[in-house]
Amino acid sequence: MWDFFIKRRPFAYLFLIALVAFGAYSIYDIPKESAPEVVVPVGIVTTVLPGAPALDIEKLITEEIENGLNGLENVSSVTSVSREGISTVTVEFDANADLERSIQDLKDEVDLLKNELPETSEDPFVTEVDFVDQPILTVSIAGDLSDQSFTTLAKDLEDELKKLAGVSRVDVQGVRDREVTILVEQTALERFEISLGDVTNAVQAANRTFPIGQITTDGIMYNVAFEGDITATNQIAEPSLDSGLATI
Repeated sequence: MWDFFIKRRPFAYLFLIALVAFGAYSIYDIPKESAPEVVVPVGIVTTVLPGAPALDIEKLITEEIENGLNGLENVSSVTSVSREGISTVTVEFDANADLERSIQDLKDEVDLLKNELPETSEDPFVTEVDFVDQPILTVSIAGDLSDQSFTTLAKDLEDELKKLAGVSRVDVQGVRDREVTILVEQTALERFEISLGDVTNAVQAANRTFPIGQITTDGIMYNVAFEGDITATNQIAEPSLDSGLATI
């Protein structure tokens, strides 16, 4: 083999130059990414059972789902986390498995397992993990502010970041949504012969906006909606039948 290149030096030089040129072109032409796309089929099965302790979640939901997924093909590993009120099962498929088919097979198996779960649990849902859809910038905010001020500041920062060109999505984590705690007197429930569920349903019904019809004026049709959103705590403490407003 080497005699061929020694006896034909012009061809050997030409071949060597061609190899160097091809290598230089390849270095220039091959795409380079700091975070190359990684396609690994991973699906997460989430099931919610409100109020159930972690031990019951594991026995009634997590183990049932894990046992039911044993028949799936191309499964690399199955891991799970059982917490109070929620079960999370992570299914990782082989790297050479088809992404769409693997996730669809997982959804089909989960649909078959719904009848094996407690009736009071919510239907399990499958979410696909996309390794490409990862944050490229993480901004942390710290300071001596109240929870409400932090939430407002984070919302303002989110709005400003969304205005930037090329920004697809902005997620905010670590902030606390505003909540109102209602303390109900047990003696009052007994006196009026109502249950705690009646109080909950009344609050939900009062905090609702829904359309009530249309009005046509001079050939122009206006939608009419009943705005019943609760905006202040005193509206809960002292409910009024005329607190809602009809708006056009």
